[in-house]
Amino acid sequence: MFARIRRGTGAFRSPTGTVAWPQSGRSAAPSGPLSRDLTDEQLVVSQGQENNARTDLTFIERSFFASRLEERNFNRDVIMSALGVDKAALSRMIALVNRLPAELIEAIGAAPGFGRTRWAELADLIEEKSRKAKALEFIREPGFGSRASDVRFQAVYDQLRESRDKARSAFWNAGTRRKAVRISETGDALKLVFDKTVEPEFGAYVEGRLSALYEDFVRSKETTGTGD
Repeated sequence: MFARIRRGTGAFRSPTGTVAWPQSGRSAAPSGPLSRDLTDEQLVVSQGQENNARTDLTFIERSFFASRLEERNFNRDVIMSALGVDKAALSRMIALVNRLPAELIEAIGAAPGFGRTRWAELADLIEEKSRKAKALEFIREPGFGSRASDVRFQAVYDQLRESRDKARSAFWNAGTRRKAVRISETGDALKLVFDKTVEPEFGAYVEGRLSALYEDFVRSKETTGTGD
């Protein structure tokens, strides 16, 4: 069916009074205003063009629709005809949807106030596993779905931005004024970047001692009783 977001709940549905193509296979007959026999591809194009004529369809609705059609193995020429977009635009739409959890898109809904740029920013923010988990937990909270779709989008966006802003960044300089190691930490990872222009061999030295460092770490946990 055509993936359409219900404005009230954020869920997807097939618009009332329009033609839906078969869920699978090619034996189901069209219904509604179309009574002649059509292939699945023809139904997709006809349905898509009819819905594309609606001026209220948002970027994410069209993109989600395109992604779901591709999942059902419709080729991109058919999808382009259905949506009235070129190959490059379609690729961007599908690629963006694939970066976002379907549950998140459905929970936010149509978000008429936000286009490709803001959805792409949201996808960037949710790339880390920890932030994705927080976002999914956030949209499952009681009362989230009662807000307007644009408000839901902005709430998720703000929550992810706040999480990103809390990322830690520091330098280690070994008692000198030159920054030999840059430290960056997020919810998923802690990274050490060794500046070879300061200490060319220090990074390789630390790498060679990782096993010994880990053994010291394990012993320290056993001594202090901080192990799992």
